[in-house]
Formats: sequence, structure tokens, C-alpha cells
Amino acid sequence: MLRALVGYPLLRALLVVVALIVGSVGGRGAADGLESPVGVVVLAMVLGAVDIRRRGESILWANLGYSPLIAPCLFGAVALLGELILAWLLP
Repeated sequence: MLRALVGYPLLRALLVVVALIVGSVGGRGAADGLESPVGVVVLAMVLGAVDIRRRGESILWANLGYSPLIAPCLFGAVALLGELILAWLLP
């Protein structure tokens, strides 16, 4: 859970930097798709699944009785909460 809490702001910052670079190179509308809240949540879930798999913790989660979908869903839940807070603070 701590990795999800740290990973989401880092992912969001990376997307902002990539959007700025793409916007400066490709023009104003080129980076509009990078700010999709649904895309950020899905990307966080995919990165969470890759992180759990890369560290070899999928067997640990299975031994604890958790489904293989629980760990990516935790990353997604943190990202969803972060996106909701951003939508509430930045109307």
C-alpha cells in the first residue's frame, strides 16, 4: 500500500512532465489525452501489476489468500482516490 501511495504522485508528476514536453513539441492539442483520469487509474493498475510481478510477490499474495487482482486494484484505488481529490480541488 505504501508503494501505491508513493507511486501515484510519481506517476502523476511523470504524466505532467510528459504532457509538457509533448505539448511544447507537438503543439497545444497534442497532449490532451494524457490527462485522462480513467487512463491514469488504469495505468496505475497496470504499473502495480507489473511491480508486484517484477518483485516476485505474486506468490506471497497468493499464499496470503488474496486473488491476483487485489494488488493491482489497491494501486487503482489509490489512484482513483487521488484523481477524485484532484477533481475536487481543481474544478
